[in-house]
Amino acid sequence: MLPVWDDSFSVHNEKIDEQHKKLFELAGYAYICADRKISRAEIRELLSGFFNYMKEHFQDEENYMRSIGYPLLKEHQELHRQIVSGLAEMVQNIANTNDLKEKLGIVAKNWLLQHILKEDMQIEQYRLKAIKQRNKEEKQQEGKQQGDSDEESLKMAKEALKKADNVTHIAEKTYQNKEEYKEDQLSNVENDTRVQYICDCPKKIHLVPFDAHQKIQSGKTQFRCKACKQAIRFKESCEL
Repeated sequence: MLPVWDDSFSVHNEKIDEQHKKLFELAGYAYICADRKISRAEIRELLSGFFNYMKEHFQDEENYMRSIGYPLLKEHQELHRQIVSGLAEMVQNIANTNDLKEKLGIVAKNWLLQHILKEDMQIEQYRLKAIKQRNKEEKQQEGKQQGDSDEESLKMAKEALKKADNVTHIAEKTYQNKEEYKEDQLSNVENDTRVQYICDCPKKIHLVPFDAHQKIQSGKTQFRCKACKQAIRFKESCEL
């Protein structure tokens, strides 16, 4: 008894699967005919139908294998050529009706179904392995992209910390005389970027970024002099 088609024989290509289903039907019919009374003309017609359908199917199957990059395409093409050549020779060299029926069973069982069940299933195994490998490579690529993203995020975080560090570390400057102080104060006014603060250290001026100055005045933060350890305070006069 020959097997019947089910989804386990699918190569997940609609056109090829439909052709395989048809070949299963032809093989089943041929196998039945081999065990019952049938005319020589009917057998020849059945074999001719096999021959023509197989040529069409093999061509479509080879195109499919080519489309998925099947590595054993040439070997499979040679197998197709042998089947078609052998079937043509069989049809031409039939001695009698019993010989016809015997060869019909050979075509149905040994050629068509063996070809589908064994050889064509190797194509599907290759397709599944290719999908698995592609998924693996995609995951690896996604992991690499995620790693690049994480690295970029870390870089941005470091830059943010560096900017924050620049805000919290207040510049310190010691003036030697009033003229130097006045010149620097005029420069600050022109640039409008720093504010003058003092501490308990004599003649020391802390140059505070304007955004830090706002935070100090609002009471949100406090900065201390590294030398005297006292909180710096806004300088409201030009006297040193």
